[in-house]
Amino acid sequence: MIRSARNILRGRVKYEDMDLPTRWKLMSLRGCMIDLARNIWRGIKNVVYWLPVMWKDRQWDHWYLLKLLEHKLRRMRDYHRESGLRQDRHAVADEIDRAASCATRLLEDRYLTEALKPHEKKYGVAQCITEPTETDIIQLVEIAVPELEGEEREREKEERYAIYRQSTEEAKQDLETLCATLRRMENWWD
Repeated sequence: MIRSARNILRGRVKYEDMDLPTRWKLMSLRGCMIDLARNIWRGIKNVVYWLPVMWKDRQWDHWYLLKLLEHKLRRMRDYHRESGLRQDRHAVADEIDRAASCATRLLEDRYLTEALKPHEKKYGVAQCITEPTETDIIQLVEIAVPELEGEEREREKEERYAIYRQSTEEAKQDLETLCATLRRMENWWD
């Protein structure tokens, strides 16, 4: 087969004059070479695409896992929007986008910061109130707005703790949505 390919390249034999089995072998060799070239090109593109994310990857926190998931989900979303084979590919892309958005919100972790803004406008910024102990270690007494006293301080504390609980629930809800979407990922493909 290699000899036949050389003879074609050197002009000794025309492709049209070859017998059918030899033609099929040459076509499958050509297809393998094209696939090899495409796979090498895709591999290089993948390395370039993933290198910034993988370079920052560390093993000690869930943030990095979420970053990998977000990056992969965004790429899969783009694939489904641009060249997906399913008829409902845009719906699949939207579902993947919702999961990627959940991962982004979990990465940014702004649940508490955003929720506390109106509360801080109303009461002021809470501070850590500490006191020294006998062993010269500082002990946290409470987190409160120093200017408030009595019932107003207790009301502020209750509202702040309610905001803490609400922001924790929002983060849990985003994590549940992300996991539920990932459980359906087999349905994204034909």
